Amino acid sequence: MALTEAEKQALQEKKVKEAQTILQTTLDFLNEENFHFEQTEDYEIHFTVKGDDLPMELYINIDVDREVIRLFSVLPFKINPDNYSLMAEGTVAINDHLVNGNFDLNKDHMMMSFRMAQTYRDSLISKSVIAYILYTSLNTMDDYNDKLFMLNKGKCTLDELLAD
Repeated sequence: MALTEAEKQALQEKKVKEAQTILQTTLDFLNEENFHFEQTEDYEIHFTVKGDDLPMELYINIDVDREVIRLFSVLPFKINPDNYSLMAEGTVAINDHLVNGNFDLNKDHMMMSFRMAQTYRDSLISKSVIAYILYTSLNTMDDYNDKLFMLNKGKCTLDELLAD
C-alpha cells in the first residue's frame, strides 16, 4: 500500500527530527570529549585526530533519508599503483578480522579509507553509542594505518602487516 502525501510528509518530518537529535547528541559528545571539530554541512562534522603515528581525518555524517550515522576517513597516503594487488590482499585480510567497520580501496583515486556505519532507525542513540563508533574507528585506524602505509611503501610484508 502506497503512502499518502500527508504520511510521506509526516515520515520525512520524523526522520529530520531524529537526525537533528542524533546530530546534537554527537556534537555534545565531541564537546564533552574536547574534540576540535567543525560542522561542515547540516548533518556533517569534520575533525582530525593525531594517532600514535599518522593523523586521522574524520567525517561523521548523519544520513537523514537512510537513517544512518556514518564515520568516514581517508588514509593520508596514495596507493602505489605497483602495489595495488598487495594492498587489496592486505585490506581483505584486515577486514576479515574486524568486527565493526572496514577499510576500502578506491582504484580510480588510488586511495584507502575506513568507514563505519550504524543505523538509528526507530532507535535511541546515546553518547555511549557515539563513543563506541568513534573510539572503535580510531583504534582500528590507528592499529592499521601505519602498517598499511609501510606495506604500500614496500617496507613490510603481508605477513608482517597481519602479525600481532
